[in-house]
Amino acid sequence: MGYTGYVVNNAEKQPYPNVPVQIKKIDVGQGEDSWILSNENKLYNWNPFKRTFLFKRDHVLDFAVGLDGTIVYIDKHNNVHIRDSNKAWHIIYTSEYYEILSISLCDYKTIFLVDGYDDLIKGVYNSERDEYNWDLPVQGSFKQASCASHDYSLWVIYSEYVYLYINESKKILRAEFRFEYIKALSEQHAIGIDLEKRLWEYSNGTWTWIRSNIKSASINYGDEIYYVDNNNEIYKPKN
Repeated sequence: MGYTGYVVNNAEKQPYPNVPVQIKKIDVGQGEDSWILSNENKLYNWNPFKRTFLFKRDHVLDFAVGLDGTIVYIDKHNNVHIRDSNKAWHIIYTSEYYEILSISLCDYKTIFLVDGYDDLIKGVYNSERDEYNWDLPVQGSFKQASCASHDYSLWVIYSEYVYLYINESKKILRAEFRFEYIKALSEQHAIGIDLEKRLWEYSNGTWTWIRSNIKSASINYGDEIYYVDNNNEIYKPKN
């Protein structure tokens, strides 16, 4: 694994003026389909016509945006919600006995959760029954999962280190330092924020440092990175 640096001056401020809240997390899908979660656990979506973020849902603990425009989130009662093509919300999973801490998806067909016991939970859509089948494939030490929509590979933070997950007995180490967040597009392309709040991009075996003092970051399906700095400003590096 190699490590390189990125010229910070190549960052440009995005046209997201007057962000109405303090941002906890950003995630992006296609084009300008940008979503933010506030410190007050409110979910907002960027409206390109009104040029502002519009409130969508309350009591949101974590959320994720898929390649196909699917939005999923966890509420404070440990229910998992999904938005359908008509923009209606439905509960697809409920946990009565343990917390659900994080969520990721490839698209509406495949969703991953990490629970309060650090177990990995997989949900697969059953089209015949119009519901999700949930399975607990692996137990213990997971902090986050990221399903790569380009090839359905699975990246995980396991005991704070980043791995490409193959199966229960095989994981490939992707970084020699610890991370708190990752988002993957494929086996060879991902971004991550380490425990020092530094943003990195992984491409074909090399980690490239992008920026320090980062609160949150995402990468859309056109390979464009978005990040939120400590001043609550949203940026995108120039290509």
